[in-house]
Amino acid sequence: MVRLVLDNQGRVLRDDKGHARGRGAYVCRSSLCFEKLRRGDCLNRAFKKKGPLQIHEDLWLSEY
Repeated sequence: MVRLVLDNQGRVLRDDKGHARGRGAYVCRSSLCFEKLRRGDCLNRAFKKKGPLQIHEDLWLSEY
């Protein structure tokens, strides 16, 4: 599982070390999960935000 957090500019970032405070969302590492995140609004619900969130594919492609 990967923990995702939202920064002040509305970008979704991976929290590898678990240092970010506040609301986070846990997601599996599969490409299928990534596609569901891009198409759905589950991150908006998790972060309690409206509007588009910036989710980049390199979030998944980089090393863990």
